[in-house]
Amino acid sequence: MKKFISLFLCTLLTGVIACGSDSNDGTQTQAPAKAAPPPRYIAVSSVNMTMTWQEARDWCSARGGRLPLINNAESLGRHMIFETKGVVTIDGVGRVNTGPAIDDFTTSWDDAGLPGAYYWTGTEYADLPGSSWYLYDSGGLVNISNYGQGYALRAVCVP
Repeated sequence: MKKFISLFLCTLLTGVIACGSDSNDGTQTQAPAKAAPPPRYIAVSSVNMTMTWQEARDWCSARGGRLPLINNAESLGRHMIFETKGVVTIDGVGRVNTGPAIDDFTTSWDDAGLPGAYYWTGTEYADLPGSSWYLYDSGGLVNISNYGQGYALRAVCVP
């Protein structure tokens, strides 16, 4: 009975069902903790810290990461983004809304885990040299558009 009560209390206090005793002295141990998943984002710039596209790339590089890429591509044209509804994925974020049609592949802004703002991606806009794609909150959904690389936006870095 004492062992049952001890197991019950251990489980109640720690939330670990696999509490037990390693020795005869009743010392309680917990099951080994599961390894935490790797972080989706290495760093996110603060609300007051905006930067050009190149500054954002350098900022992420200095932190051991990079800007997230759309569909793992360095450069995509507008036709390549908007003709592939439902398959536009962004590193660390997920699938995004690419137009008026909302489908099952759309990632909510809350699920993206980013504070509300505009964020650079590492993907350049092939149809307009000197322009890159960025992420923003579009009515609670992650959406993408493009800006000239001289605009100042926030940065999010992925591994």
